[in-house]
Amino acid sequence: MTHGKKESSQTIRRAERRRRVLELRKSGLSSRRIAEALGVDHKTVLNDLDWCFADLAQQQRATTEEYRALHTSRLEQLLHPMYKQGMGGDVDAVRAATAILDQLARVHGLYSLGRTWHRSRRSTCSRSSTCC
Repeated sequence: MTHGKKESSQTIRRAERRRRVLELRKSGLSSRRIAEALGVDHKTVLNDLDWCFADLAQQQRATTEEYRALHTSRLEQLLHPMYKQGMGGDVDAVRAATAILDQLARVHGLYSLGRTWHRSRRSTCSRSSTCC
């Protein structure tokens, strides 16, 4: 067996084991029970679960980024004419542009960043609750 075929068969076995680990975990088995059922070390099961969860998280991030890019593009298309009109003195266009900018900030999580910082500052502040 060549080196490439050996790696390929190991990769297939690992992928199948990870699929089985995830399946058993979803069915409610503990990682120790999964290790016993599959005849592998408990740490192998933990590593497989970590890998599966990281892979799922990566897939979710990719989907989220695709959605964010699409939504950003749409909002920017709406913003462009409003910005020009607003710069020309159209008060309604300024309001519309401000609302679009607000949506863009939300899409990119800018408000949640400020809120997180604000909460952490408040929880560590020794002064009155009105200072932060």
